[in-house]
Amino acid sequence: MSVKTTSGPVKVKRPRLRGTTETFASRLFGKSVTRTNALESLVIVSYVRGLSTRDVTSTLAEALGSDAALSKSTVSSICQSIRGEYYAWRERDLSGVTLDYLFIDASHFRMHPNAPAEPVLAAWGIDPDGKPVFIGLEVIGDCPTGEAV
Repeated sequence: MSVKTTSGPVKVKRPRLRGTTETFASRLFGKSVTRTNALESLVIVSYVRGLSTRDVTSTLAEALGSDAALSKSTVSSICQSIRGEYYAWRERDLSGVTLDYLFIDASHFRMHPNAPAEPVLAAWGIDPDGKPVFIGLEVIGDCPTGEAV
């Protein structure tokens, strides 16, 4: 078995289990790990910084070699999963959150190379115990439907 890492592919041998129908599951790699968390993090950071899935794929191939590169579909599925996690976080229930202070701020960020900067709104607060609570993050601009967010 080969696991793709930021240092290139690493060959890992899995022991065979005798006298059972179970497959071996490593505590380190699990049953079907084919890439490391560091490599996935590199994909996510590249995507968040504005690279397309095609650009992420070619950049990984250039930097790590073709053996360590991930396919465009793998990069796309990693990016889709992080997008799903963000949407779930954005829709979480905040009814139990009590804040003593609420702060709202906006900054302009360039989402893609050569694109105009877009305003991003951030909301956070301080709870009664004095702990910070991050409430939300949203790009403020035109939605694909044409309506303002």
